[in-house]
Amino acid sequence: AQSHPLRGFRGIVVDDHESIRRPVIELLTRWGMTCVESGDATDAANQMHIAHAAGEPFDVAIIDLMMRDRSGEDLITRINSDLV
Repeated sequence: AQSHPLRGFRGIVVDDHESIRRPVIELLTRWGMTCVESGDATDAANQMHIAHAAGEPFDVAIIDLMMRDRSGEDLITRINSDLV
């Protein structure tokens, strides 16, 4: 079996609907990625900050654009301004 190009990458999947997050996590895990999940933008930002501070930032972030607590675009803007 050929190795997937994402094998060994770290990812976070952010969506307020578990029914969307779970299949994405399962697919990425089958591809050999290590993944965590978050159901809201605030938690996702916290997880990203912790990972960055630990020297293990996520390689991939899959973020829902329309969540209840904050838009995915707001999350991306916050992360870019905080971590860059």
